[in-house]
Amino acid sequence: MVHPHPLAHVQFKHRCNACGDAYAVTLYDVLQEKRIQREWRSPRPPRGCHANFDSLVSEIPAELLDDVDRAWQRLIAHLPPEIDLQSV
Repeated sequence: MVHPHPLAHVQFKHRCNACGDAYAVTLYDVLQEKRIQREWRSPRPPRGCHANFDSLVSEIPAELLDDVDRAWQRLIAHLPPEIDLQSV
């Protein structure tokens, strides 16, 4: 059973300095981006919106997001199969 990750429900609007548009970023997006950055580095520097997103990601402490993710994984590992968490 797939359970919705709570960090996917914590979002904020982020304005891009490159294009001027605002878009929603969830803490789950940031968690995933930090995991990617730990494992892989792009051969090219980021440009435009992605460069702006990278600066946002660097401001959020990876350790805190990892702590929340580990707690969530421990919680869902102990849930009986008949419990179905729903997104709110």
